[in-house]
Amino acid sequence: MSRSNKGRLTSDSNEWATPADVFGPLSKEFDFVLDCAAAGWNHKAGAYYTKEDDALTRDWYADARALSLGDGLDEDETGGYRGTVARTYAPDSPAAWLNPPYGRKKDAEGKSTGPALLDPFIRKAFQESRKGLIVVVLCFVRSDTALWEEVIMKAAEVRFIRSRVRFTRADGAKGPAPASSCLVIFKPGEKGPPVFTVWHREGCTCSQCKRKAENERAIAKPVRPRDTE
Repeated sequence: MSRSNKGRLTSDSNEWATPADVFGPLSKEFDFVLDCAAAGWNHKAGAYYTKEDDALTRDWYADARALSLGDGLDEDETGGYRGTVARTYAPDSPAAWLNPPYGRKKDAEGKSTGPALLDPFIRKAFQESRKGLIVVVLCFVRSDTALWEEVIMKAAEVRFIRSRVRFTRADGAKGPAPASSCLVIFKPGEKGPPVFTVWHREGCTCSQCKRKAENERAIAKPVRPRDTE
């Protein structure tokens, strides 16, 4: 790793854990039923696809719809139960979370091969939204790519995350992402162009959020009554 990248996470690993300060408020907002790219140690929904499931060949909407009705994904005795708690409602547009793999597929010798996995995963997310699935994607801001022009510009929203996101890998390594991140939100019936906003994650420490927190503390501070003679 070069000195300039010291302390930063790279795309060499496909398995990064989404930090709680990003996922927490989104989970409350969207109530995800499915994590479309995860592992046993970092999944963010009760039901999730691992690399063994080959998510690109699965019907995300059909699975998410079944989960919203209280069904689970197939039980894998070797990998453990990967279902979800039963739900008492069946939304027309269930929501799925996607923190896509950033690396490439690897051959038997562990060498990277083929195109970056990020591209087909995000294209798949858009395709599934056409069926009726809401998909929230966490990805880097790469507006100079064909993916942005052809797919992300068809999203309902793009929220640029204020300050760098800090990820954790399976080996325990932590650090800021090597590029700015954003949330791309695909919704059924939405064909773009997206609404662009700046999004502050939970506990954001940018200057704007610090001033807001200071003002809130000042307002909440009790005023001591003056002594009377």
